[in-house]
Amino acid sequence: MRINGIATKEQFALKNLGLSMSDCYWIRPIGSDIKFGDVNFFDNHFDKIDLNRDSSVKLSDGLTPLATTTGQMRKHWQIKAGKRVLFKSSEDKLEGRLQCLNEVLGYELHKRIGKYAAVKYSLATSANGDIKGVSCPAFTSADLEYVPMLNMVRESELIFLRGGKLRKVLIDNCVSAGLERTCVTSFFSYLAAADFIISNKDRHLNNFGLLRDSNTLRYVGFAPIFDNGNSMLFDNVYIADDPKFKLLKTEISGVYDTDKKLLA
Repeated sequence: MRINGIATKEQFALKNLGLSMSDCYWIRPIGSDIKFGDVNFFDNHFDKIDLNRDSSVKLSDGLTPLATTTGQMRKHWQIKAGKRVLFKSSEDKLEGRLQCLNEVLGYELHKRIGKYAAVKYSLATSANGDIKGVSCPAFTSADLEYVPMLNMVRESELIFLRGGKLRKVLIDNCVSAGLERTCVTSFFSYLAAADFIISNKDRHLNNFGLLRDSNTLRYVGFAPIFDNGNSMLFDNVYIADDPKFKLLKTEISGVYDTDKKLLA
């Protein structure tokens, strides 16, 4: 991303003090008296930047959450009516439109079941009804941060852990963090069932996790369910017409590697 003298994403993040919309960790330059309350994105203004739309944008002034925002779809943060809102673009592609629609359908599924909180997604459409993107509010704050499930397992263990063994370690570590075992196992089972229903291919360990009090570092529960876009054959809506197609053998990214194992 060689733009305006910034050659790498790490340099971009450093320029923005490592600030994010996910947690309260950041980088303060040596000799600086800047305080977190002066710069965090939860309480302070930030620049709305979409590098993919305008590659000539200047990055020398102001701070932006874009520096630490990850994911497959093009996105940017903005402030609307005082709330921090994430916007994902469909990029005017069929696959992108389906991903946006699936975010809304996934939210509606969780809302109607009513067992666990889910992030509310809203479609953004053009005057003629074309899906332009989808938006959702932040579920974090200066006092509440997101800890992805990836942080609940040692990196060295991930090489050897798959499926049920990985699930067990994650559950045990959540319990060690202070959550009740019955609550943890219930959430894991619910999420697996819901993801199976919509054939979610992308429930990797960064796409679900816990909420933690950023002042006491006490875990308070599971984060609202989010990121349901890569579901319902979004990337190949015609594959179901193939007589060789087997839904249970669909490869997925997550604790398990196929829908069949996820269901089991």
